[in-house]
Amino acid sequence: LRRNNVCVFMAVRQDLLRWALSKYHGDGTGNEGHLQFKLAASEISNKDIGSIYVDPDELEKLINNCRGIHRYKRKLYERLQNENIEVHPIRYEDFLHNKSVLYKNFLSTLGIDASEEIISQALGTGTEFKKVHSHEISDFVINHEEIIERFHDAFIKW
Repeated sequence: LRRNNVCVFMAVRQDLLRWALSKYHGDGTGNEGHLQFKLAASEISNKDIGSIYVDPDELEKLINNCRGIHRYKRKLYERLQNENIEVHPIRYEDFLHNKSVLYKNFLSTLGIDASEEIISQALGTGTEFKKVHSHEISDFVINHEEIIERFHDAFIKW
């Protein structure tokens, strides 16, 4: 990587609770997957996605799995830095907050100057992805108080 002057971008999701809830919900049928693709294909709408009861012990296993993924990525990130390889996190939360700014920063890191207009135009093409769940856990988790109380601090800042 260093020999070829590669710049590494590492995708990370900091909010382990919401990441694990997404994995827990899966494709809506109890299988792995994500409802995002059904939403994007207009096979379902947000109103078709009901609230779910979340088993706290099962969710804890998923959160711990997410923590393990973070540990692995952090070690890799540090190893790349120690080897003088340029590495940058791309945070899912930044993507949700403002896609245009995320892409502007991404392109700028690569030395590419792109106008807001070009970025907006590019973001407007292709499949539009819609957020499956509200940021408010109480909107889709029946036992949200129990889940929030137990896992409110499941967040790893990058």
